[in-house]
Amino acid sequence: MISTIKRKLVGRSIGDIIALFWTNLSYLLKYYTPSNIRARRRDKKFDARFGTHTSGSVEFANLDVPEEKIRTGVRYQPTGNGVLDEFFERIDLPIEDYTFIDFGSGKGRVLLFASNWAFKEIIGVEISHMLHDIAAENIRIYKNPDQKCFNIRSECIDVCDFNPPQTPLICYFYNPFYEEVFRKVIEKIQKTYNENKRPIWVFYNDPTNKHVFHESEKWSVIFETPDIGIYKISES
Repeated sequence: MISTIKRKLVGRSIGDIIALFWTNLSYLLKYYTPSNIRARRRDKKFDARFGTHTSGSVEFANLDVPEEKIRTGVRYQPTGNGVLDEFFERIDLPIEDYTFIDFGSGKGRVLLFASNWAFKEIIGVEISHMLHDIAAENIRIYKNPDQKCFNIRSECIDVCDFNPPQTPLICYFYNPFYEEVFRKVIEKIQKTYNENKRPIWVFYNDPTNKHVFHESEKWSVIFETPDIGIYKISES
């Protein structure tokens, strides 16, 4: 416990520590709400049904990531069942043309959920070898009669080093890292758009850093609530 706290705080300013405190307090308050308690029970039922291991939160400081990266990430927490439905209820896309990318994909639950749609490809991007290995095994054993996409993989790589494919993209984020890294990833997505203009969407679950989109003329806000945000890169 103490070593975890030390890893989280090393190299941070007083302002960063205060922000981290409020972020974690907000997380704890949400964690123990009745709706989230019910969601965790559904998570366990999902794993029991498919023999997967996707449940349970893991603090970033407890993962096998380099010390210099500890302050950039938040935690692994699995996306709840039905979250992707909320996004797809609001847009109509030719899914078969799109690559779905989960940035900070952890144990791969969203990759499994996404496979219920007929994407061209599904990719998870995860820096932790430990979580990547779990995700790869989950992908291997997952068998669901509703599955429509079988071209799924997890890549063990820093999100800042990942190069998205040159297809139309849906980029999914579940608040996986702090603003510094989030901005870098969004800038890289913008760069790949400039190199090859095609539709690029962001599905943002728990949009803590939604101001990154508000501040940029390159992005359009399609839909937004305190819980989810849908953004599309502006065609120009």
